[in-house]
Amino acid sequence: TEPTPTNSFGGDLHGVIDKLDHLVELGVTGIYFTPIFQANTNHKYDTEDYLKIDPHFGDEKKFKELIDTIHSLNMGVTLDVVFNHVYDVNTYPYSILVPGYAYHTQDNGFLTNSSGCGNDLNTTKLMVRRLILDCLMYFKKEFKVDGFRFDLMDLLDIDTLNIAKDRLLEIDEDNIVYGEGWN
Repeated sequence: TEPTPTNSFGGDLHGVIDKLDHLVELGVTGIYFTPIFQANTNHKYDTEDYLKIDPHFGDEKKFKELIDTIHSLNMGVTLDVVFNHVYDVNTYPYSILVPGYAYHTQDNGFLTNSSGCGNDLNTTKLMVRRLILDCLMYFKKEFKVDGFRFDLMDLLDIDTLNIAKDRLLEIDEDNIVYGEGWN
């Protein structure tokens, strides 16, 4: 059998929950999670699946419990989302279903590399935009997260970002939406 994954706190999520009171004592009002999505490497910015939680954070039920506990201590939760590239263009579902569909390409047909990962997602494509919006709504509605930090935000198109912001603010006018500048 494979060992149970542990998180950077050196234990399971229960161990993390046990440490939250200390953060409250320090005056912390919010918890920011670097990417929680399933990744194919230890570098969590190498997203493999936007709708699956990395096992280090437990299953969906455990992660919801963590967020509920954080909220019960009057702290907010912000997730870092990486919608600018994928880990592997050869295994990404859109690449398999419709080769080349999901990416920006140069005039010579090669994938662009503004992200430094060699495969910039083209968020103007209807189904890529839909994936992003569905993912944000899923984590907002199901997990009750309070905000999102967009990795390399400038690589996403402004229309997708505005639609996302509007939909998130319709659910919660206090929702936090911000991102990393990149040009």
